[in-house]
Amino acid sequence: MAGDKHIKDYIKKLEKVLAKADPAVVADALDDAEEHLTLMAGDLMAGGKYSKQEKAVKLAIRQYGSPKVVAAEYLKQDNSIKKKRRSRMEKRQSRSLLKRTFGPYTEGRTYKNMLYLFLMFPLGIIYFTYIITEFP
Repeated sequence: MAGDKHIKDYIKKLEKVLAKADPAVVADALDDAEEHLTLMAGDLMAGGKYSKQEKAVKLAIRQYGSPKVVAAEYLKQDNSIKKKRRSRMEKRQSRSLLKRTFGPYTEGRTYKNMLYLFLMFPLGIIYFTYIITEFP
């Protein structure tokens, strides 16, 4: 159909703009764009606003944004995620050997987890014994 042709053209343009980006970002952007445009065009036609798919797809593309704008937003998000990941890695590497070795013992979360483990072991034995003896 004509509407599908417009969506495929939009996808090709978006792929060209994202040519040098990370393949995962490209795949994400293309999948999201195709899904959004298809669903939005279907909603516009089902709502009775447009009887022709071509017009509904054109409006959906106009509302979604140009390929350059969409690509810029995906790249911006990817860069912010990479920046956060880099800062976390730098924090991990900047800790001293002493802090990395004994650091977990200074956190309250460690002791909560140990308490949970010590409570669950006897409860597990009790449950197991009950099930084995009551339901032979």
